[in-house]
Amino acid sequence: TVGLPPQIEALAEEGLACTLAISLHSANDELRARLIPTAARKWSVDRILTSARNYFALTGRRVTYEMVLLAGVNDRPEDARIAATRLHSGEHVNLIPYNPIGEAPFGRPDPAAIREYYATLEADPTHRGGRGAPGGDHVAHLAPLQGTPVEGTVADQENEGLEDRRREEEPAPPDPRPGRRR
Repeated sequence: TVGLPPQIEALAEEGLACTLAISLHSANDELRARLIPTAARKWSVDRILTSARNYFALTGRRVTYEMVLLAGVNDRPEDARIAATRLHSGEHVNLIPYNPIGEAPFGRPDPAAIREYYATLEADPTHRGGRGAPGGDHVAHLAPLQGTPVEGTVADQENEGLEDRRREEEPAPPDPRPGRRR
């Protein structure tokens, strides 16, 4: 989830044994609003973190914060310091270096920047736990996000024409009625 507090709270009340992953991408409200505009403009990072912590308190299930790191966008030392101060002990953080696609305006962060980000999280006395040091098999890769970007955001250029390209690349699904074709 991108962190919709009412839905997180409703899920907690369901009593399901679910581990929750929140696509945070930045602990800075302004930057997060550029990266995830539809969700971040309505819900602050503090509100999301409060809902996630309540989820953990009610369910006992771990919450993971996903941070896709984009070179020069959210992989800077100051971004890591903000995350370190807002995330608490035992909160799981998954650092995911962006995997460049096509002519997207983003780049993959330098491995040194990823290590520095991770080290900043681990060095802060309020944060312990999380995923092992990034690199090798510990690093996940992000596939292109599928959605409609909001005009004027950093995702706007990346997704331009995505829907048309998908239609061209994907064959029509078979008709579910026997003996018929679409």
